[in-house]
Amino acid sequence: EPFMNENFISTNMALVCTELIRNTLPEAMPDENLFLSVKTDFSRLFRITEVDSWFLQRFMIKLCDAAGHSLSAQGKDNYLHSGWSGQFTDENSKQLLQQLMNLENPVADRPTRRKLAESLIAYMSEVVFPGKEVRTFNIMLDVLDA
Repeated sequence: EPFMNENFISTNMALVCTELIRNTLPEAMPDENLFLSVKTDFSRLFRITEVDSWFLQRFMIKLCDAAGHSLSAQGKDNYLHSGWSGQFTDENSKQLLQQLMNLENPVADRPTRRKLAESLIAYMSEVVFPGKEVRTFNIMLDVLDA
């Protein structure tokens, strides 16, 4: 039964990531490096024995970078270069974001991880793919909270 639960969560994360990719990238974007990176991420997602609680946040950061909307946790005007005045203003969010960008494993509780994921989705929805929504995201958050 634990495998079924983890596989279910991994499948939901993969669905969210697929929707993010569909919203972010143009129809035919020949980026072999991105393809290989996503393939590796998905393979790891279904191979690991316990859920990586930062998988989705790391994936969103990587996808923003691939789409030309790299994130920055540096300085007081972070994200303003993108015209976004979103929710990465508190020091804790900046620190977590920087740790994720440095491929570290931050320590944070579920509500903090969720807040960062929601902020990343807000950034992507406003800057990376304006006018599009990520329907599977809220469903996945409900699944994780259950």
